[in-house]
Amino acid sequence: MNKDLFDKLTLGNKYSCVLGLIESIGIDRIEIEYSGGGDSGGTDGYEAFPAKTKELKDFYDKFEDYLIDPMWSKHGSFADDGTYSVNGFIVWDAKNKSVYIEGTDTNYSYFSSGEEDEEEEEVVNEEAWHDSIFEEDVDNPNKDRIFSILVHYVENISKNKLPPDQHNFVLLAAIAGDEDAKEYIRWCENKKEE
Repeated sequence: MNKDLFDKLTLGNKYSCVLGLIESIGIDRIEIEYSGGGDSGGTDGYEAFPAKTKELKDFYDKFEDYLIDPMWSKHGSFADDGTYSVNGFIVWDAKNKSVYIEGTDTNYSYFSSGEEDEEEEEVVNEEAWHDSIFEEDVDNPNKDRIFSILVHYVENISKNKLPPDQHNFVLLAAIAGDEDAKEYIRWCENKKEE
């Protein structure tokens, strides 16, 4: 792993680090379609631009929890009383260093005039929305380091210990108490035992 990739996977917050990883595999944008309502929901598919089927599938399979986090953060478990549904997209735009989620909420209500033989009438209300999740401030980038994306990358993609200078950098973070850095050290120790 070179220094540029190390920085992309550690500088900033979880969104900027995932965007750095997406960019490093040559993808400008990933769109993840989802739907839900009535106590269930999930992803319906995903697409990359430019299309890189093999790279995207491998990446998506290993980083799905990070990629779909905005959906769970917005909708929770999709719990409601059966009168709501949503169709949406999560967009990871590595080229423009932003993450957003957009979609349409559909709310169903029922109306009855109270007449004895009259059936209830369904009323459908749709509302489109767009929420910005993350937008990098290019004039003032976040210089904090996190290690969760790096650790996940090392464990699931490279499957090798970091080069000595990067390994020592993470080791110092572990000594300082960073839990993700400690996870990397535990992973290295387990690799030695195998």
